[in-house]
Amino acid sequence: FQLTDHNGKQRTDADFRGQFMLVFFGYANCESICPVGLRRMTAALDHLGPAGDKVQPLLISVDAAHDTPASMREEVAKIHPRLIGLTGTDEQLKAARKAYQVESKEVSKTKDGKPVFAHGSFVYLMAPDGKLATIIPPVLGDEQMAGIMRRYVN
Repeated sequence: FQLTDHNGKQRTDADFRGQFMLVFFGYANCESICPVGLRRMTAALDHLGPAGDKVQPLLISVDAAHDTPASMREEVAKIHPRLIGLTGTDEQLKAARKAYQVESKEVSKTKDGKPVFAHGSFVYLMAPDGKLATIIPPVLGDEQMAGIMRRYVN
């Protein structure tokens, strides 16, 4: 991917070579699975202790129209201090979704007119060489997620 992080810095997947990436697709205004999945995956990192430092958690947006670096900065700060939010143009986000085989589409609007998206909700653990290590369902508890990740990061 080639995206912009929540601080406005251009990032590619190559920036994270040499460390694991824990990737989740979602959006800043999500009120359902996104905050739950993100909190579980970052809590799982905390359960890993020092081994968790080998893993960079990432949220890749599915909402190019609303997820600006500033809006993502506010939301990721609420979830975990190490979480990086990534956004970009519609084309950049489509390319990232295609690379991870994630589908996404707007399915409705909230009462205040914000979009609601259906999107893939798996957590992707990427190895330090950039290849897929495993896929983790976000419905698992954080200790179960940590147990799966421990097999790869230790």
